[in-house]
Amino acid sequence: LTAFRLIYFGHPVPNTFYAKVSGDWFGNIWNGLGYLRDFAMTQPWVIAFGLISLVYAIRFFMKVNGDMDNEERALKLSWGLIAVSAVVSMIPPVLTGGDHFHLARFFQPAWPLVVIPGIHLFHKYCTSPKFITEKPMRRIITTTLVLVAMFWVAQQPKWEQISRPQNRAEARERLKMAVEFTNAMHGRDIGAELSTRVGGELSVAAIRVGGLGLTYSGRVIDLMGLNNEQMAHAPGILEGDKNHAAFKPEVFWNQNPDLVEPKFIYLANESRIIDRLLPSADSFDDKALKGIIRSDEFLSKYTPIVWPTTKNSHSDGFVAVWCRNDRLELLDGATVLPVK
Repeated sequence: LTAFRLIYFGHPVPNTFYAKVSGDWFGNIWNGLGYLRDFAMTQPWVIAFGLISLVYAIRFFMKVNGDMDNEERALKLSWGLIAVSAVVSMIPPVLTGGDHFHLARFFQPAWPLVVIPGIHLFHKYCTSPKFITEKPMRRIITTTLVLVAMFWVAQQPKWEQISRPQNRAEARERLKMAVEFTNAMHGRDIGAELSTRVGGELSVAAIRVGGLGLTYSGRVIDLMGLNNEQMAHAPGILEGDKNHAAFKPEVFWNQNPDLVEPKFIYLANESRIIDRLLPSADSFDDKALKGIIRSDEFLSKYTPIVWPTTKNSHSDGFVAVWCRNDRLELLDGATVLPVK
């Protein structure tokens, strides 16, 4: 896979690595350990199964050359390799500093591997002569309690907490997940609105481009570099919020997008629209874009505009965006907003 990337793309690892991973390895490992801690706190069963996998992996290296018959040796090798794979699969997210999204998505592909050694140990216990000779009721109670305990902590937060929060703590968990879906849905709606308005003729640059890129028919510029090779590979150290530090002003001006940071705004007056488009100092958007929107150069070349949405489902909403001054005539009918 690495050889293919080198031949086809010219780089050994995916573009995401260059856009998100800092060159500060100590900082990456520190952040990655925090990422692992958060994963263990939201998925407590991983602690037990992870330790079992670690023990299996250690035993694999300690006993692989010991005296054993072929069948036993094959079993030891099989379970040992699974355990080693499980442990190794947990290492890259730590080395690269983890991720900013909730519920630790970088560890999720490791779940099937991590749980297998634990299931094997449980199976060995349930099929051991000592367990089989125990009283039936004791066996039933033991296995039931183990399974109930495992499933009780298998997923945090639970689905019902996300869909129907009962208190503030559950509401916070729901918000952490809901905001990602909201951003994606708004991005799709914005892309559809822009396609209707300009027919894909103008390039659009944004921080959040997932939903936008799916529905907009024109060129989409990813300001965070994930789908923007020039931005991701620009020289310089990644400085800023985790996973949102790849923006380089010089690349932005070189790519010179027509529209910047489109937003959906509901029941808004003029001042609120300006507040949404012009991020406050040290806000998330301001830090992600290195303060460029507040710069004199940007404000001299771009103008905020707004127009009502065309979709019935958003009849009370507006699309607001920064438009390059020499492209304003292509958005005839949009309202130009003053920026003080």
